[in-house]
Amino acid sequence: MSKKNKKKNKIEKNSSNFSEGGFDKSILSNYSQWREDYSEKEISEEVVLESKKEIEKVDDLDFKSHLINSEVEDHTFSTDEEKAKSSEKAKEKVEEVKEKKEENNEEDEILTETQRLQLIYGNVVPLHERRRRGSKATKNKNKEKHKDKKPEVVESVDVNEKETPEKEVVVATAVETVEKKEKVKTEEKKKEKEKEKEKAKPKESVKPKEVVKPKEVEKAKEEKDKKDTNKYEMPKIPKALKFIFACTIVLMLSVVGIFGLKAYHSLEVKLPNILAGVESKKIGFYTSNIVFKDKTIDKNQAEYLISLFEGDEAKLKTVEKWLKEDAENLKKDSNYKSTRPIRLQKSGKVLGLFDDYKIHLDPLKLKVEKNDDVETTILLDGKEEAISDKEYKLFPGKYTVFYYDNNVKLKEEVSLFYGENSDVTTISYGAGTDYQLANEVEKLDTNAKESSFKIITRDDSSILFVNDKNTELTVKEFNKLSGTNIKSGDILKVVTKMPWGYTISDGVTYQGESKINVSTSLTDKRLLNVAINRTIQLLREDVQSRGKKDASLLTVMINPSLEIEAKRVESLINNGRDYVGGYPSVEFDLNSFDIREYGDTYEMYIGGHLLVQETTYPQNNKPPQLSSITPVESTVGFHFIYDKQKKNWYSNIWGFTTRTITRTNIKSVDISKDMIAK
Repeated sequence: MSKKNKKKNKIEKNSSNFSEGGFDKSILSNYSQWREDYSEKEISEEVVLESKKEIEKVDDLDFKSHLINSEVEDHTFSTDEEKAKSSEKAKEKVEEVKEKKEENNEEDEILTETQRLQLIYGNVVPLHERRRRGSKATKNKNKEKHKDKKPEVVESVDVNEKETPEKEVVVATAVETVEKKEKVKTEEKKKEKEKEKEKAKPKESVKPKEVVKPKEVEKAKEEKDKKDTNKYEMPKIPKALKFIFACTIVLMLSVVGIFGLKAYHSLEVKLPNILAGVESKKIGFYTSNIVFKDKTIDKNQAEYLISLFEGDEAKLKTVEKWLKEDAENLKKDSNYKSTRPIRLQKSGKVLGLFDDYKIHLDPLKLKVEKNDDVETTILLDGKEEAISDKEYKLFPGKYTVFYYDNNVKLKEEVSLFYGENSDVTTISYGAGTDYQLANEVEKLDTNAKESSFKIITRDDSSILFVNDKNTELTVKEFNKLSGTNIKSGDILKVVTKMPWGYTISDGVTYQGESKINVSTSLTDKRLLNVAINRTIQLLREDVQSRGKKDASLLTVMINPSLEIEAKRVESLINNGRDYVGGYPSVEFDLNSFDIREYGDTYEMYIGGHLLVQETTYPQNNKPPQLSSITPVESTVGFHFIYDKQKKNWYSNIWGFTTRTITRTNIKSVDISKDMIAK
């Protein structure tokens, strides 16, 4: 509100503009009577209704505000001379008010309609107020005519205990509420202003009649507020009704929630989410939905599965196929349980009501066979433990098995994953397996000048070991160094990777010489058993091929030995003769075992004493008894060539030998069960 409007609407409580003699109160009474008569005669029923509708209009509010804020002073009913005098006084008063307003602009407040009425008119009711109320008869008629309409008038008690329209009561209540908030703040300021006005007021000025004191106004307002508050209180709802309503809401929400959860946890909804989760390769999904040994997998296990699927998409597609098939079977039969090692199956309840589904992994079975000549361990959970005859039930992944062979530590990595069936994976130590060195590593200081010497060896690709620790340097690389930190007394060994595996040399102590010979032997004692086993297999195949007249049974032999044995079988077939007998036993001379270089490969030899008990006879004749056949001992030798492609030993020559065969170191093997007896 602008300053002008504030000054216009401001009504001074003790106005000094009244004339000395005041005005004739009878005039005011006659004027009021005239207004009352006019309102009763001229205001029709339609005007009253129209006035009710126009209460909401801004123009009517402006008219009311103007009428309420208008001042009734002495000069209103005075002569022209008195008016002139009063106008001069009014100007002076306005100037004083302006000065005070400028000083206390922020402290001004607007009086409420009720206060203005009380200050100006006392108990006189303004015209617009009577017009608003109307006559009781008119109101009753309006009530009968407008029964179906929403009532617009609400009873309210004002200072004079008369009826007022609902909207007027609301406006007054709102204004009074604002007054209450500002009352404490402005009460002291009002008192100061009243004191200043009383000082400036002429002694002979006429006091308005029946001015209501602020305290009385406050009390009236408080009573009115209490009545209005009680009048507009909402009716209390019975507790039983509230309880029934709450129960109904809870029941409806429960029903909706149950059906929603049932749909959410159905297999039709969960299956796409499960398949999408597996394909997403997110750790959070794997640790929440994949079960191993009745527990959800941990972060490390999840990371391994994800890396495995990323490296081999075929495995991922296989798993997804299995899960889809399990889901289809579960839709048909809720009690279905797959026999696959990776499967989708029921796993408890969600909220105790709905079936939950998770991916279950069976343990993978691994068995490591013992070897009497080689110490074997397996790495589990970061620790080595000696192998046992039991089957290890393991999570899919890579596992390391260590073999301690002739001071060489070798390792083999085994990858375990699921096939269509959960078979047992069995591994054993084999001399021909391509193992990796696993000995402790110790790097040499190649910048040191403590020693400078050369190593002489059969194979310069051999790896140098110092004090049984792997330097990860070949002999060829070591010989190029100008010096190392190898000192006198250190034990040197070389490890050579042969086609059939690693072999280690005997240790040689360094004494400060410029050259030192460290070389592995070709006679690898680990191959002794290989030579014996391959010889026994050869003799069995020889007997079976002639007894069954089938040269395809000869798998250990190569030419020229294979050609010779095939001709013997063909001769039996062509001559119509059958074979009976075989080799009851063989005694191997272990001292005869030897390995030599043979071109770009290697030759292995072993000799012994072979007991021969065999014969042939016509097909139509009765076969002779074995007891009737006299055994004959023969000195034999067996030569084997290493095939690098097939990574195995094959006999090219075998039979009678001129090499010296002794009996000082014999290993005898009984093979009589493979003899042919008819």
